[in-house]
Amino acid sequence: MLELHYPGDVIGTPDMPFKHSTSNLLAIEDCMLCPFPKSAIDVIFTRSPRLTALLFTLAMIDKSVNLDRLRVLGRMSARERLAHILLEIHSRITLTNGVVGNSFRMPLSQFDLADAVGLTNVSISNAFAKLEDEQLVRRSKGHVELLDAEKLTSISDYINRYREVDISWFPNV
Repeated sequence: MLELHYPGDVIGTPDMPFKHSTSNLLAIEDCMLCPFPKSAIDVIFTRSPRLTALLFTLAMIDKSVNLDRLRVLGRMSARERLAHILLEIHSRITLTNGVVGNSFRMPLSQFDLADAVGLTNVSISNAFAKLEDEQLVRRSKGHVELLDAEKLTSISDYINRYREVDISWFPNV
């Protein structure tokens, strides 16, 4: 399953228990990575319980999002899968960049989207055409506009896992 990352993401935590990376990383745009040696993670765990809680929370959000994506892959049509991934991308961009409205830049190709939701490029193309015909989305010059996010949410059973995160249990140290 293709995992998408956004500015500010902590990348590589699923690989921490292993000697070697279990996945590959490919950037579709210029980006900056800030490596953090695994050998120094104990400093965070022992000296910063609040940061440790945050890292744990981010990992659990990723787990929930990936479980949602597995459910989508196994149960939904191409149209529903595309609606779901577009809402997921919009939610993440909104979280990272603040309010962006219903339009966002889409650097992913149809091939990338197809990989992310277990479909072919042709299936994604047809699904986009259906969503556009239903006036649910609009594509224009590398941008996507969600014309009816409520309907897209309904047809894809999308749950925004990023919207409300409970941090009340974080240590007050």
